[in-house]
Amino acid sequence: MNDAAGESGIMILIPAFNAAGFIADVVKGCLKWEFPVIVVNDGSADATAETAEGAGAIVVTHENNMGKGKALATGFDYAGRNGYEAVVTLDADGQHDPSEIGRFLEEFRSNGTDVVVGTRMRHAGSMPWLRRLVNRSSSFAISRITGARITDCHSGYRLVRTKVWQSVGPESPRFDAEPELLIGAAQRSFTISEVPVRTIYRGEKSEISPSLDAWMFIKRAFRALLNRRRAAARRRLSRTA
Repeated sequence: MNDAAGESGIMILIPAFNAAGFIADVVKGCLKWEFPVIVVNDGSADATAETAEGAGAIVVTHENNMGKGKALATGFDYAGRNGYEAVVTLDADGQHDPSEIGRFLEEFRSNGTDVVVGTRMRHAGSMPWLRRLVNRSSSFAISRITGARITDCHSGYRLVRTKVWQSVGPESPRFDAEPELLIGAAQRSFTISEVPVRTIYRGEKSEISPSLDAWMFIKRAFRALLNRRRAAARRRLSRTA
């Protein structure tokens, strides 16, 4: 076990792609919590890796861009191999304020929650309208499927127990790995809660493709609903057999 893991049990994970202009400030803000900060450089063409390392992060690099889901998987694999109990994830572009990590830690330590999601929807007015529409509709669907109240299923600001990621094993290489994790966690009876966070928008173009990622989410959600109904049908048959 990594010595730092033995002390804290928590690491901070930042998946990053072409984020050289923001990553140093994000890393420095995270390091104030005195947890190890791991940046997964997902095939960036700029100086993301060098800038993150210079700011004090441990950098793991994908030679080619593989997608956010794969970057998260690499980070959680690192957490598992080094004995970290839980991982705080946040984006590399400065949209998430590292000073709010304490909200996740308090929820995790006080209630033992398995997945803590940072919800932006309490102050959604600053969110671009298309992103807000996709998020609300997707979150409503996931809430119906899982039975958990989820208002921001696409939020990348989270605290996740390492065993949750290992149990669910999200397959998506893209952004829909994040809602996929929530569906899988709820199906396996892991606990999910939310804490309010703010998001800082600077007018940058989102890497999420609303059409593609929404379609991938719909397919995944439909498959989850179908599997749940099949499982319920099997239980009914077993009781009557």
